[in-house]
Order: sequence, then structure tokens, then C-alpha cells
Amino acid sequence: MTLQERIEKFEKEGWKYEPEFRLHTRGNTIIQFMALTKDGYYRKIQSGKIGPAKKYTSDEDIEFMKNSWGGAREGAGRKPTGRKKKVYYVTDEEDVQIREYLQKLRNKQ
Repeated sequence: MTLQERIEKFEKEGWKYEPEFRLHTRGNTIIQFMALTKDGYYRKIQSGKIGPAKKYTSDEDIEFMKNSWGGAREGAGRKPTGRKKKVYYVTDEEDVQIREYLQKLRNKQ
């Protein structure tokens, strides 16, 4: 039995032949190959052989998952203080004076 005859047999069972079937993999990579598809399952056609039925996620489901999972949520995260880290090279005596001055500035607020 030739490959074409086997594909026609599967088509009679409700499978659809897709010469350029696209499949999303983890990491958002898209691979393309010949396949038979039916009800969320695919059978890969490679080297004249038809592989076993495997479940896949459709493009619409992938888009829904991308738009509904994760991301920033309103009110989440640490609130900004307006402070930023700065680096200065100072002597030990200057460090003491700077810390005293900062403490005075922050106590006024």
C-alpha cells in the first residue's frame, strides 16, 4: 500500500491531510511538517511513514494562554521610594559625616 493510499484511508476515517502543519513547541518555536489532523490530534508523516496520534495545542489556544498567564498585576510589587543606589569613594571620616547628614535629612521628612 502506497503512502497516498494510506493517507486516503485515514481521510475516510475523518483525518485531514495538511501538507504544511505548524506545531508550537515549548519556547515558542514553530516546526512545520506534513501531518494528518483530527480533533486536536496529529499524526506526523515522515519518510513515507505515518506516526502515532499525538495531542497538540491549536494556535488559538496558544494565543489564549499567552494573553491570560503571568505578567504584571495591578498593585503588585514593591512601591517605589524614589531612592537610588549611588557609589562614592570617601574616607572613613567623610562616611561618618555623610551618614549623620543623611539621618538629619530623613528625620525632617
